[in-house]
Amino acid sequence: MGIKTKHPISRKLIKGSIGFFMILLLVIFYIYFSPTGTDKNYYNQNREIPLYIDELYLLEQIQKNDNAYKSSNTVSTLPDSYYTETPFKRLLKKNNYSQDLSLKITADQEDDYSYFINEKYSKYLEDEWDDIVLKALYCDILGFSDADFNVLLSRRNFNGDYNDTHVYLSLLLLQENKCFEGDKLDESITTLETTLLDVQNKEDNFTDIFTERIVMLFWGGKGDSVKEEWITIIEEARNADGGWPIKDTFLAGSDPHATGLALLSLLYYDEGISKQDIYVQP
Repeated sequence: MGIKTKHPISRKLIKGSIGFFMILLLVIFYIYFSPTGTDKNYYNQNREIPLYIDELYLLEQIQKNDNAYKSSNTVSTLPDSYYTETPFKRLLKKNNYSQDLSLKITADQEDDYSYFINEKYSKYLEDEWDDIVLKALYCDILGFSDADFNVLLSRRNFNGDYNDTHVYLSLLLLQENKCFEGDKLDESITTLETTLLDVQNKEDNFTDIFTERIVMLFWGGKGDSVKEEWITIIEEARNADGGWPIKDTFLAGSDPHATGLALLSLLYYDEGISKQDIYVQP
């Protein structure tokens, strides 16, 4: 039996719903089947976005490895003072650092971070792992003790997440800056490499962390462990605008961090060089 509609307003609602879904289908069709969509390059479009230091860092790594990206038209909406004041600017150039930066271990177990940072720079800590990365980034200037090393290792989760990738990055920075050498450092790096590879081998869907593990492995000199099927997963997750989403979900928009990691993964793999540089400039 059919459903009878007694009130005109109900018929209008039904027609309105049909119209809405037709528009939605047209939008989906345009996004996925636009003939010019795949010809665009996410970083070379005239776009204005708040490009944070980690995203600028990834973009400059891409530009360093591929001349095609040096003409990027990506414009950051953040003020220039952000880039001159953030202590993470040292990732771009090793001798570009904040001389008055201070990081001290905190005993407060309820604090979001393991370190107190002077107020001038605390606003630049956004994610829970930023403080340990910053301490390793400045280890040759601020020093790095056994206590610091224990703090760093305590932040591991052993599930291949962002904590693990950033602890791994911090260990590589210690190695790069020759702040904490020896078997203890080497063993800790190897342990996390094993974790990242084990988790990566169990995943078959694109995510931001999926590509982050790949990039980290190249920085750690383990690029020869990267598998072709991982690269295929990245290639197939590319959006019509040439960028990548944080996670491969329905109609997910492109993100500069995810795009930077994805492009770096593809570039590093194509180059076939197992060890890539962490710093943009020495």
